[in-house]
Amino acid sequence: MFRINGDKLVAWNAVIGINQPLTGSNGRYIMLYHESIKFCSYWAPISSPSYYQSAVNGWDNLSVGTHHFVIQLNGGGTATEVYIDGVKDSGMTVPTDIFLQAANTYLAVGAYYNNGIATGNCNISDVAIYNRPLTTDEIAARQPYRRAADYELKPVFLRTIPANQEPSSQFQPQDVAWRGTPPLYPGPVNLQQQTQTPLCKGRDYFWIRDGVRNVEQGYIESTVTISGVGVRRRVLCFTQDGELVGETYSRASDGVYRFDLLWLNKRYMLVAQDDPAFGPADYNAVAADYQAPKPYPPGGGVAAAPFPMLAPFKRN
Repeated sequence: MFRINGDKLVAWNAVIGINQPLTGSNGRYIMLYHESIKFCSYWAPISSPSYYQSAVNGWDNLSVGTHHFVIQLNGGGTATEVYIDGVKDSGMTVPTDIFLQAANTYLAVGAYYNNGIATGNCNISDVAIYNRPLTTDEIAARQPYRRAADYELKPVFLRTIPANQEPSSQFQPQDVAWRGTPPLYPGPVNLQQQTQTPLCKGRDYFWIRDGVRNVEQGYIESTVTISGVGVRRRVLCFTQDGELVGETYSRASDGVYRFDLLWLNKRYMLVAQDDPAFGPADYNAVAADYQAPKPYPPGGGVAAAPFPMLAPFKRN
């Protein structure tokens, strides 16, 4: 990948140089831009040097964005070809092998050697050397890695606006102790006259903030009966502030129903809905309010039986 850099009038914007001697120019190859010869391949064998000028690439497109180049000996070994952005630049083809390395010479990337001094002006990155010619498909596969245009980085100034603009004097810390009235009320709350509204707002004031019993869970199990006979009915479980926790059906054989994974520090309302055949659309719902879950017995839980233990590993 490369981009011609610097001033357009600066001499020797060299992309890459092969067989760069410390002095002289015999055997030298440079891919470069120069104002007088434009973008070209410069080949200087022992005889007089030659310029192979590009017919399609110039300063205007090669000094903007990132470009991909390939210099390689063709499959027949008769010419050195140049590909720019995946397209063969026929004007820059050198009719010989420029890769025969001469003694005391160098591979120069982004510059060239002139009497022991590295000169030139070009940006280069991601250089790879292969021991064979690349296929056209391989060259085309590398094109998506080019950057189409330069990115201009600009500072962006941010203004931070606090979401909660209350002063620290208004902050009321939450007590995590289990105390207050009623006994399961985690309190305290704001010092204000208690009314029915805050007392019933379970998610605001009864939520698991106690820090002591916030992992204890249990279950509620009861029956739905008509004249002492268990029946199958739809049963709903609500929190005190009306949030639906779950629903199930009672068992037809004995009317038993059960809700699991209920918090022990909360109270629940169970509503059994009667069959529509016995009344209008309100289903003659029967509620059992302020029900406390029972804790699971030691070692017990939702699972009907303990999980089977795996056989211990034995080391051979």
